[in-house]
Amino acid sequence: MTALHSFCRKTIEIGWLAVVISTPIVLSIYGFNPYDLPKTSLFRFITLLMLAAWLVSLAIDRVLASQDTSNPPALSLRKLFTVPLVIPASLFAAVYLLTTVTSLNPRFSLWGEYLRVQGTYTTLCYVLFFFLVAFNLRTRAQFDRVVTVALLASLPVAFYGVLQHFGVDPIFVLDGPMSRVDSTMGNPIFLGAYLIMIIPPTLARFLATLQMFLRDNQSLPLRCFKLLQAIGYALLLALQSVCLLYTKSRGAWLGFLAGITLFSILLSLRHRMRWLLIVTIATSVAFVLLLLLLNLPGTPLERLQTLPYLSNLVIIDDLKATTGTVGVRLLIWQAEIELLRSRPPIGLTPDPLHFLRPVAGYGPEMMSGIFPAVYPPRLGRIEDRNALADRAHNHLLDLLIMNGALGLLAYLFLIGSFFYQGISILRRTKSFETQLTLIALLSAVFAHFVEIQVGIALVTTQMLFWLYMALLVVVHRFETSPMEEQAKPIASAPAALRMNLRDSNVRWLIYSLLMAFILIFFATTTNINLIRADINFERCYDFAEAGALGEAIDACDQAIKLSPNQARYYRLRAGPLFLLARAVPDSDVDLKTKLLQSCERAMEKARQLTPLAAEYYADTGKLYGYWAETIDPSKFEQAVEFYHQAFQIAPHDADFRNGLGHVYFNAGQYEEAIRQYKYSLGIDPQYHATYYDLGLVYLDLGEKEKAKEHFETALLLDPKCEECARKLESLEGD
Repeated sequence: MTALHSFCRKTIEIGWLAVVISTPIVLSIYGFNPYDLPKTSLFRFITLLMLAAWLVSLAIDRVLASQDTSNPPALSLRKLFTVPLVIPASLFAAVYLLTTVTSLNPRFSLWGEYLRVQGTYTTLCYVLFFFLVAFNLRTRAQFDRVVTVALLASLPVAFYGVLQHFGVDPIFVLDGPMSRVDSTMGNPIFLGAYLIMIIPPTLARFLATLQMFLRDNQSLPLRCFKLLQAIGYALLLALQSVCLLYTKSRGAWLGFLAGITLFSILLSLRHRMRWLLIVTIATSVAFVLLLLLLNLPGTPLERLQTLPYLSNLVIIDDLKATTGTVGVRLLIWQAEIELLRSRPPIGLTPDPLHFLRPVAGYGPEMMSGIFPAVYPPRLGRIEDRNALADRAHNHLLDLLIMNGALGLLAYLFLIGSFFYQGISILRRTKSFETQLTLIALLSAVFAHFVEIQVGIALVTTQMLFWLYMALLVVVHRFETSPMEEQAKPIASAPAALRMNLRDSNVRWLIYSLLMAFILIFFATTTNINLIRADINFERCYDFAEAGALGEAIDACDQAIKLSPNQARYYRLRAGPLFLLARAVPDSDVDLKTKLLQSCERAMEKARQLTPLAAEYYADTGKLYGYWAETIDPSKFEQAVEFYHQAFQIAPHDADFRNGLGHVYFNAGQYEEAIRQYKYSLGIDPQYHATYYDLGLVYLDLGEKEKAKEHFETALLLDPKCEECARKLESLEGD
């Protein structure tokens, strides 16, 4: 039994070290979602394995404590809620569970959106990770080890980013040097967000090592070793900083400035270093002035606006014209503030909990389902019209919409408790190394908090966020209970110990072993299988693009078999089925009908899993429109009905109106087609595709002048529209 106990403890530590080192680095080069999905899946898998080991360890503690009263259990419920941050973390988890139950789509909120994978399941794993580290990290050696591993994990990430800057990528093919590097994160914003959370601990470790090197009365070998350590940390810090610069991520730069400023202020105040405080304040003021002068016309720094990196700080033009990434954020913020203000109806059926939404929100991960109700058409002119608007690029706004006032308050309570506890310990501790550790944790979390007000919190930064929460708890324990800094030896089982099933503690052990096996099975099926399914999902795309439609369907079937609750798999499966149906002659009614019915069933399943995805209704409308056009005119009304359901979910999407216009056009109902296209122009009068479609209608009606006028407008709005140019050329030929 003691061997099993020791194995469980070692498994937990190996688990958190594996999480810390793998989450920033891992990616799947063969998957459709190569970055976030494998990182999140592996994080959840390892966390659940750690939980299984912890349950068994706690059960063994109970058995041993019942036989030897001198060895009480390591964890008791009576003391649990006296530990710092336990109550805020528990409340945060409880709010997520509550808002999942009250969600517009509880299943979607539980599992999360496919590209982000940040549903309640993942959030609960973050909180579990916090508890696992906070209550199982017992020694200074373990503490130093996990921090060292976290810093070392940043080395390949930062080095990879620097290589990308110079046009070298050992994993993916590059056309040349990258203007903005993304390393193993897949996005410069996410890479910058990670780096600003790992730089403060690196700086703290460098300063601590340097201070040890400068101590008197040290042997020469020890002094040389500390010097080499300090140089190593300095080089790592320089590499991280250079990589952060190459991301050109303004939000991350802002977070970095906030974090480093707090680092310097706390250090200067704790050690009464007035000169450092003055330098910090002066530097911060200078940066703010630089930012203002770069964005104001007629200033002496106006000529510097085009310089590399400084040009990234110039945002005034984007603010005025609402363009670029700044424009995207402004439009999303405006739309979501309108969502909070007006609370429009969401979905196809009345929401019975509509009155509760300000308090409990619409549900975790539900932004992609509710944002179409307030989608600003102008957003489609700045970014891809198919871009997923599933985040506000403001974490507090995300929480307010998806988790309501409860979620926002729970998060602020968690953050506030973290800073309160951290500063309280910082004021008491006399250890310089502990002071640096606390300052680093506080600065990293503050940098993260600032950055996610214009960015997105994902698995790598969330892992570090909850790790730092746990490390603060551990520091508190070290400071308040110094005698517990060494791990307690595992008690030997008494010689008289027997596995008596009548003993409730022994039964608890058996139950915990059974629960451990269930957790391992659940972790595998919901995470490892999801990674395998994602690889088949990507294969389906590749086969479909290559025209191998049968192989594409087989790959989708494999993905569905491995992960049957992913709506995207069913939608993608419908694609090659639809293409196969189109390839079948209209005279072969039976085969064509069979293929279209298979496509219909796939889309029905996709809609059942994600009933607020307007594009699924529009896709089904397109399917029925083709069905009516070719072999069964009775399907026409269903096509129109599904498009109207898409309009009900997303009333401001011009593409959907154009889709219905195509259905009427193909059915020969030109007047109704024109009406739908004009409705689309009422939504977005600068959408070139609508003018092109109207040109086609007028061309069919024989009104060549009107057709030419609309093709010219389409080409004016989109000079890259080759089809518009060809149509105009053909009309000129006439």
